[in-house]
Amino acid sequence: MIQVSAYGRLTRDTKLITTSNNKDMCSGSIACDATPFGSEEQQTIFYNLTAFNYLAKDLAKHKKGDLISLMGKVTLNVWIDAQGVKQENHRILVDSLVSAKTVRPYTGRKKLQKKSTPQQDDDSDMPSDDIPF
Repeated sequence: MIQVSAYGRLTRDTKLITTSNNKDMCSGSIACDATPFGSEEQQTIFYNLTAFNYLAKDLAKHKKGDLISLMGKVTLNVWIDAQGVKQENHRILVDSLVSAKTVRPYTGRKKLQKKSTPQQDDDSDMPSDDIPF
């Protein structure tokens, strides 16, 4: 399998289901810019996405048009459709997912609040004459 990182927009709303093994699974698709450097013609690659467990829940928070970044393994799916035509598409099995909806906010220490001090005169930013040097 090939490991990829992809950055793009979801092309449809995600779909969350629970498998027969009671695991969460989410599917979607992403459009990624594949325009070569210096080219004037824009090229786009479309990937189907599959995520399981907690990543499925994270992916399910998104909807069509959301910008996401992900890493995962690429597989090629090949099948014969109802008309007898061979079809193929690429699918990414998501290993990690980052977006504005999945990033946790900073949870560091709370800053100590300063006690309010009475207002000083307007020339308070002037240096004092009793500086010891």
